[in-house]
Amino acid sequence: MDAVHVNIRRATVDDLPQLIELWKQEQLPWQTLEKRFTEFQVAVDGEGKIWGAIGIRIARHQGQLHSEVFRQWDLADTLRERFWERIETLSHNHSLTMLWTQMTAPFWHGYGFHPPTAETLERFPPEFGDQGGTWTVLSLRPELLQTVDLEMEFDRFAHAERQRTEAAMEQARWLKRLATILAVLLFLGVLVGMSYLLMRSSGGR
Repeated sequence: MDAVHVNIRRATVDDLPQLIELWKQEQLPWQTLEKRFTEFQVAVDGEGKIWGAIGIRIARHQGQLHSEVFRQWDLADTLRERFWERIETLSHNHSLTMLWTQMTAPFWHGYGFHPPTAETLERFPPEFGDQGGTWTVLSLRPELLQTVDLEMEFDRFAHAERQRTEAAMEQARWLKRLATILAVLLFLGVLVGMSYLLMRSSGGR
């Protein structure tokens, strides 16, 4: 198999039989992964044979690499190089700030994955599971690590603005109802006044 001519793409439902075969081969929880197959990138040759796959789970601005499998493990690092090109593209497209993994192959350490600090662990997405496991992390855009906090502040500000707007609109609706009631009362007052004047005028004759 020539890794140069392998195509790296997102997995499709047609890839499931081969993926399940590889997951079973590595004793991975294939029943669970089958439901999440769209997270996987696959290395496919010209005949449609899958030579490797890796999962990329995204939660907000962070990603998790997981469940890598290879048909021949002597090709693992060669295919990881190709997968890494794809991972970089996906990370850029999704504006990811950090990548997490529990995969222990030296390849990933060579690309900068390292044990997280206590401060970094505070940003660990709960969607990725138990943070008490053996995790390593790669910071992709350190200068953007505050983006999540800024977006949360913006969301809170937007929520408060929506509440103020809704309160103002409710007050406006109440004032409109009050104005309508006052207008009706005024109209009735005018009618009563005119009736009174007409009655006096008729009585005076």
